[in-house]
Amino acid sequence: MAAQELDPADHRLQQLSQTMRAFAEATADLRTLANTICAHLTMHVSGGAALALLSDDAKSLLPTAIHLPDAEARERASALLGSQPAPLDGERLIARVARSRTSALYPRVDHAQLAREVSPEFAELAQREGLSSLMSLPLLGHGQPLGVLTLLRLGSDAAPFTPGDQAVIQNLAEHAALALSNARLLQSLQSELGQRTRAEEQARRFEALTQHSADFIAMAGLDGRILFINEAGRKLLGISPDTELASLQLVDFHTDAGMKRAAVIRATGRWQGDGQLRHAVTGELIDTQVTSFLLRTPMGEPFGFATVQRDVRETRRMESSLRLMQKLEAVGRLASGFAHDFNNLLLVMQGTLSHLRARPGADRELSEGLDQVLGAVQSASVLTRSLLAFGRRSVMEPVVLDVGSLAERVSGLLGRLLGDQVQTRLQLSSEPVRVFADAAHLEQVLVNLMVNARDAMPEGGTVTLSTARRTFEDGEAAAHGAEPEVKGVFVGLAVTDTGVGMGAELRERIFEPFFTTKPQGKGTGMGLAIAYGIVKQQGGFIEVQSAPGRGSTFTVWLPATDRPAPRTERAEVAVPRGKEAIVVVEDRESSRVVVTRLLLALGYRVAAFGSATEVRNALAKPDAPEMDLLFADVVLPDGNGAQLAAELVAARPGLKLLLSTGRGAETELNHGLAEAPRVLAKPYSIEVLAQAVRAALDGPAPHPATKPKS
Repeated sequence: MAAQELDPADHRLQQLSQTMRAFAEATADLRTLANTICAHLTMHVSGGAALALLSDDAKSLLPTAIHLPDAEARERASALLGSQPAPLDGERLIARVARSRTSALYPRVDHAQLAREVSPEFAELAQREGLSSLMSLPLLGHGQPLGVLTLLRLGSDAAPFTPGDQAVIQNLAEHAALALSNARLLQSLQSELGQRTRAEEQARRFEALTQHSADFIAMAGLDGRILFINEAGRKLLGISPDTELASLQLVDFHTDAGMKRAAVIRATGRWQGDGQLRHAVTGELIDTQVTSFLLRTPMGEPFGFATVQRDVRETRRMESSLRLMQKLEAVGRLASGFAHDFNNLLLVMQGTLSHLRARPGADRELSEGLDQVLGAVQSASVLTRSLLAFGRRSVMEPVVLDVGSLAERVSGLLGRLLGDQVQTRLQLSSEPVRVFADAAHLEQVLVNLMVNARDAMPEGGTVTLSTARRTFEDGEAAAHGAEPEVKGVFVGLAVTDTGVGMGAELRERIFEPFFTTKPQGKGTGMGLAIAYGIVKQQGGFIEVQSAPGRGSTFTVWLPATDRPAPRTERAEVAVPRGKEAIVVVEDRESSRVVVTRLLLALGYRVAAFGSATEVRNALAKPDAPEMDLLFADVVLPDGNGAQLAAELVAARPGLKLLLSTGRGAETELNHGLAEAPRVLAKPYSIEVLAQAVRAALDGPAPHPATKPKS
């Protein structure tokens, strides 16, 4: 039978069934569901329907949906109701219905009363649309108000609402309330699920961030129980991956000072500064930079501590090394200036004594006296070389050295110096241990280290000299005191004592100039500083291992060489002489006189000047002196000796060149020259001067440097 053939009762049952099915199948979106409810209920009342839902804070009713037959009227009503929430404690109709949880039925609407019950604006709209009958019903979910449903009949000929209509609509309202309650519950669950998903995602990001961080990151409860330590933190403290966090407490790896910070963090919420952590296995204290703060719940209640700590040991080691280098640089400049002046004085003494010693006919007593004074001058020269080496400014004379042979020779020579209570042992490597270094400087380093070892054993003990070869990979040598870029094959010469040893604070200062732990008058504090400067100048570094009561090991690491060591036999060589013309440029008159005297004694023709300007003026004259060799001091009152040399070499091709210095290694010695010039370190004997001059005269002439094309 067709739908139009149904009797009114059956047709109404069919509409009710469709409505309840629509409620059950409606979307979980509250606004869409409210529109569906209003649209279906309109079919049962042949008029209109409006629905207001309770706000989230349960303090007002919010107009959510309205359905009227006329589309324009529906739009006007929606715009009007959308801006008029009804306070739940107010006197409007829907507020009273929600509070009383009972229906309100108006078979015939009094529009003046409606203006009071709802609002003048809505009453005016209702009168215009022909509102004749009205019914409001509460929507309850589990006994609690969800909102209010209002049904309208329009037109003067429309039948008024009856109690029978109210009973039917009440039943539908219950189904609508159930659908709304389920939708609201589902919406709440979806919101909670979304929040949980976001929280889990944030947790995953936090874990990824903390686990990939190189810093120590940890969290603990207010009772000190550990809640979390990242992977870097476990490695830093030596905590194995399988250690249960529940078994750990803050006190297990924090110092007393660190534990006292907890009270400050509780009071202020945060703490930053320097701190220390204790290694779980060795007990070593690890210096850190700390940021700690209080953990709080969303309600603001504290529930734990969090800390981020950065290991600053390497940073502080680098800072300490930089400070040491700055001190060495400053003292090195002072030492260089002192050595320059002192070497000029020694040059006068050694040159004069050498000249007197070489004169024929001197009696035996005078010769012995001259030899003793020359020995003292040579000792003073070694001292100035040490000062220059400390400042890394000495003129190097590197040769291939067998470090094992050097250790044997020095240990044999120092037996009496170390004393009867000190025994010396050798543990030399069977591998080749050769370096390209200055022999005298390296001997002095070894002597200084052995004397330092003796002083560390006031009751006597054993000093062991050992050698080894080792390959340092990228960055590996930096952990032992070298510069970060140092790598390759190195030869190690170690001096180990059985003395008192030293702690970390003392180890950080031992290479500082003038630092000493000896009583006043017992030490200068320069022995290890000089050793440090010498080794650095020769491309190496010193590794120190020591602990209180366990002795010390100082290992000198120098770049290895595979070149064979030269034979030690030396034939007697006669002092070379010559007749060439030499121009001497020396600003100190006493030094100039001595150098001139020595060169004349060797047979050379000499013209001496006190400055670069004097030389230029003399060479510009018609009677300019002859010049086969320029012998100039590096430091001149009106310029640099190397610059003068470059100028004259450019003007006089074939001119030979020899420089001298009492300051040590100078900068820009090859300024304007294609090759670095020969440099003779002051002071020097007549024999050394003769060989250097002859080598310069017999060697190739220097060439001006090629200027780059513009």
